[in-house]
Amino acid sequence: MKFDVFIRKKISLFSTKEARSLGVSPQLLAIYLKKGLVEKVSHGIYRLTENENQFLSETSLEVIIAEKIKIIPQGVIGFKTALRLYGLGEVLSSDIDIIVPSDNVPKRLLEDVKLYPVPKNVHKISTKVINHIRVTSLERTLVDLMRREE
Repeated sequence: MKFDVFIRKKISLFSTKEARSLGVSPQLLAIYLKKGLVEKVSHGIYRLTENENQFLSETSLEVIIAEKIKIIPQGVIGFKTALRLYGLGEVLSSDIDIIVPSDNVPKRLLEDVKLYPVPKNVHKISTKVINHIRVTSLERTLVDLMRREE
């Protein structure tokens, strides 16, 4: 069964394009959706259902963030969420702080996400990648938090 490819490769969140590259056609993906093996997260973004997602015993912060960033690919993790990824913050907020360009703010509200619109391309300045997640640099994170008095 082609569905096993997601479990073998430990892929819980994927796009239609990624599924196609693994040999799963959009038609087959629709069948998996009807059978309850996958669920649609956003346009073109899917994830394995809890029953099928056995390889992730608990949902880590990185997995949750990766899911949200996949929906908002132009976003950069910042503020308190960035601090947590740097290992400097405690669980201060359940919201995931995402900095997005002001000309590309998603219209649909996302659960547990706080968006911070900034002028075009400013969100790309001073970033770093932690566990495949683009994050504001530690210096930028601290300055942003002081500016917002958080």
